[in-house]
Amino acid sequence: MRDETDPLPELSGHLPRGDGDLCRDFRREVFDTLADGGQVRMAYKPTFRSPGFGTLTDRFGVHWMVSSTEPVEG
Repeated sequence: MRDETDPLPELSGHLPRGDGDLCRDFRREVFDTLADGGQVRMAYKPTFRSPGFGTLTDRFGVHWMVSSTEPVEG
């Protein structure tokens, strides 16, 4: 049985690279679903390095960074 004083192991996930708007829309949907009942640290929005990036802690206490990896045009 796990000792409740021990921290939980770090968890991470990966979404494979996708195509343009579909990829950004899918990642936005994933972000919004994970944020339901959790705490958003940085809203999912365009940044200088990504057309979509945000961080949150879901309702189970798992920390997430969701990012669209397509290069920003311009």
